[in-house]
Amino acid sequence: MAIRRVLVDEGLLLELLFGRPLPLCQGDRLWDLFLQGQLQGYVTDLALGLVGRYAMRSHNATTIATTLDQLSNLLRCCPVDQTMLHAAQRSQLGLSFALQAAVVAQLGLDGIVTHRPLDYATDTGEGEVPVYTPGHLLGEYAAGYLGLPEKG
Repeated sequence: MAIRRVLVDEGLLLELLFGRPLPLCQGDRLWDLFLQGQLQGYVTDLALGLVGRYAMRSHNATTIATTLDQLSNLLRCCPVDQTMLHAAQRSQLGLSFALQAAVVAQLGLDGIVTHRPLDYATDTGEGEVPVYTPGHLLGEYAAGYLGLPEKG
C-alpha cells in the first residue's frame, strides 16, 4: 500500500494536542501511523502558528518548546503562499478550510485528514480535495501495522 501524504486539519491538530481525545483512541493510533511512516503528515505554517499561540497560553516554556519541536519532527510544514491565498479566496469554503484545500491542491498531496469532513463540503464540485477522517485512514492502514487483526 502506498504511503498517503495528508495535510492535518488545524482543528484536528488542536483537538489532538490540547482538546478532547478522539473516539476509540483514534488520535493515538493516527499519530502512530505518522511515527511509523505509514502516513506522511503535513501542516500549514498558519496551523503551526495557531498551535504555538495555544501552547503559549500554558505559560510553560518547556511545554511550548517540546510541543513545537515534536510537531516539526513529525509533520512537514507547508508555507501558505500568495497563489494558495488567491485560490482560497475564490473558494466557497470558509477561509481556513479553503487555505488548507488550496495547499493540498497546489502541493499535490493526497488529501486532508479531519474530524469534521462536512466543513470541506461544497456544492460546486470544482477543486475539491479528498477528505479523510481518522477512522477511514485507520481502517485502511492500521491493520497489520499496529498489532490489529487483519480484516477478513
